[in-house]
Amino acid sequence: MAGHSKDATNYDFSLARYHSEEGGYIIDQDKTFQSVSLYPNPVLAGNSINLEYTLMEDEDLSIELLSISGKLLEVLSEKQNRKAGLHKENFILSGDLSSGIYFVRLTSSQGSAVVRLEIN
Repeated sequence: MAGHSKDATNYDFSLARYHSEEGGYIIDQDKTFQSVSLYPNPVLAGNSINLEYTLMEDEDLSIELLSISGKLLEVLSEKQNRKAGLHKENFILSGDLSSGIYFVRLTSSQGSAVVRLEIN
């Protein structure tokens, strides 16, 4: 997947490669995140998802829901400071989401991780 983003007046090019893994999720991550998992997966629209991740150091972290084409659909958590270590968060999905493939993106100033989410 390729695309771009704009931060104030700067454009950044983005490129991601996704690998399917058993268990219904994929991860594209850098060294900022030691591990990322999302469950239940698949999930029904309107239900909650659990996101677990481990940060290698303190970070200001944003968590977003993206369409399969990479379009930002919802900001689940915007630039909140998280301490290094294991984190477990719960988010309630909109009941308006159609069945299909989505992505949850975790972004910090040091990097990002993307996890596949299937909604039935």
